[in-house]
Amino acid sequence: MKKMNIIKKSAVIAAICLMAMPSFAQESSETPAKEITGWDDFKLFLDPGHSMRENRGLWGYSEAEKVFVIAQTMKEYLLTYTDMPADNLMLCREDEVTEVGLEERSDMANA
Repeated sequence: MKKMNIIKKSAVIAAICLMAMPSFAQESSETPAKEITGWDDFKLFLDPGHSMRENRGLWGYSEAEKVFVIAQTMKEYLLTYTDMPADNLMLCREDEVTEVGLEERSDMANA
C-alpha cells in the first residue's frame, strides 16, 4: 500500500514537471510556446503547506520542500504560458522559511 502511494505521488510530480517544460510541446526550439487563453478570469490559490523540514522521506527531502518546488513551478508556468493575471494567482507562502498555519492558510484561500 505504501509503495503504491509513492508511485502515485511520483506520477503526479512527473506530470507537473513535464507540464512545466513547454519545449516538449513545441515543434522546434526556436518556436515560442503558444499562450493558453481562457484563464484571465480564473482565480487560483496554491497551498504548498507548512514550511517545516521535518519528516524527511525519500531522497532526504521533506514533504514541505517537495510541494513548495511544485507550487513555484506551477506558478511560473501559469504566469508565463497562460493569460492568467498575476493578481489572480496566490500562494500561501513565497519562500521556504515562512511558517503558515493550517487555519491561516484556510483563511487566505477563502479570502
